[in-house]
Amino acid sequence: MSYTVDVSRADKVWHVHVVEIDRVTQARTLAEVPEMAIDLIYIMTGESDAALDVEVDLPETAAKHLAEARRLRRVESEARSAAATELREAAVELKRQGLSMRDLGDAIGVSHQRASQLTSGRT
Repeated sequence: MSYTVDVSRADKVWHVHVVEIDRVTQARTLAEVPEMAIDLIYIMTGESDAALDVEVDLPETAAKHLAEARRLRRVESEARSAAATELREAAVELKRQGLSMRDLGDAIGVSHQRASQLTSGRT
């Protein structure tokens, strides 16, 4: 069975609430949460192979910053992909213009080996 585990900070410990059995335990660190939840589930139900869906309740301001950081990481990933595509297209165009791999690499700021990889199979 799968159990929802709501985790919230309380003073110096984490409160670990297993929703389906409506019981609470504590953990000193977030890393301890799964073990503590599984122990509680075993004690209350006898089930030893429970699957967990852990949801950590963070303060609203921290959660907003975390959401923005995740959004920016997605944007960064998309920008890196677009930059790689543009670099490849520049390399292909310079190869079409007849530049040697050494000159091509120097022109776009990569080694001649990388320039060759960027243009391989594309003329």
